[in-house]
Amino acid sequence: MTNSGHSKKEYELTGPELLSHFDAAKIIGEVLGKPVHYPNPTEDEFTNALKAANVPEFVAPAMIGIYSLIKNNVVNYCHPTKFQFRQKGSKIEF
Repeated sequence: MTNSGHSKKEYELTGPELLSHFDAAKIIGEVLGKPVHYPNPTEDEFTNALKAANVPEFVAPAMIGIYSLIKNNVVNYCHPTKFQFRQKGSKIEF
């Protein structure tokens, strides 16, 4: 979203396959040409990292709730024709 016109718009970012955080890190690493590691933090580690970054206290429980839905496959929606990022010349194209 590098140009104007996106304010207050919603975009559904999905693609033809479901990805775990580990899968996403691997793909991002391939795009960057260097390893990317998803640390899989515990709830306490995540909360402490947010506190260390001076994030407001209400954010951690909200984000933990969202990420737990993803981690437990409660939200596992994908759509083959929606907006997706991929690397040019491979499985991942922009």
